[in-house]
Amino acid sequence: MAPQGFRTLEDEGDGRDARPPELGGPLPHESSIPLASALFFSWYDPLLKLGQSRALEQDDIWTLPPANSVAEWSQQYASPRGDWMGELIEAKLEAPGEGRKARSGDDGREAPVTTLLMLWRTPLRAMYIRCGLLRLLAEMGSIATPLCLNQIMRFLNDSGTLLRPAGSHSRAEGVLLVVAMFLSSVCQSLALQHYIALCFASGAHAKALIQQRVFKAVCSLPVSTVQDLTAGQLTNLIS
Repeated sequence: MAPQGFRTLEDEGDGRDARPPELGGPLPHESSIPLASALFFSWYDPLLKLGQSRALEQDDIWTLPPANSVAEWSQQYASPRGDWMGELIEAKLEAPGEGRKARSGDDGREAPVTTLLMLWRTPLRAMYIRCGLLRLLAEMGSIATPLCLNQIMRFLNDSGTLLRPAGSHSRAEGVLLVVAMFLSSVCQSLALQHYIALCFASGAHAKALIQQRVFKAVCSLPVSTVQDLTAGQLTNLIS
């Protein structure tokens, strides 16, 4: 039985004739999407309209371009400092004492190697920077909105504002404050929505990139290393 609110393909016939021609093809590139459509996410509308008429299938979803594949990223943006994921896996497989000794300084402290710093050496760096800028813009909007509201309240009470002292306010000043508050709210909302969307995208890319690097590193491990693994070590490695 189809979920409530959805119509089955039997109810609609084949159902594929209603699919817009732009669906099912390659994912639209950022440069080909109009600014207004990219800003308000309106290029999703054909997919959402199709989902209202019937349940979406795999063929309805856009396909990623080959340049956006994880294999292409790993080859094009190979780290000049070596395969860091292979080094990390080998460190995990080493004996605890040997691993600390090989990667520690003279004082015995372990080197600060984290997955986040490793991902910084990948093409995800540009996505992280964009996430940071969008988050900064959203926080600036959240600060500007109550500030504008405070100035509007002072304007209504005929008190001094950032623009004019008390007793010298004009209607144009009030309109300016209202427009500034509206623009700051819209800017905060749009920046936050794009930040969330980019976080999902960068998270999916990071997960796929790490899985590809782990798989590649495991496949290149020496046979003797794999044979010496215990059941627990092998389970952790697969996980």
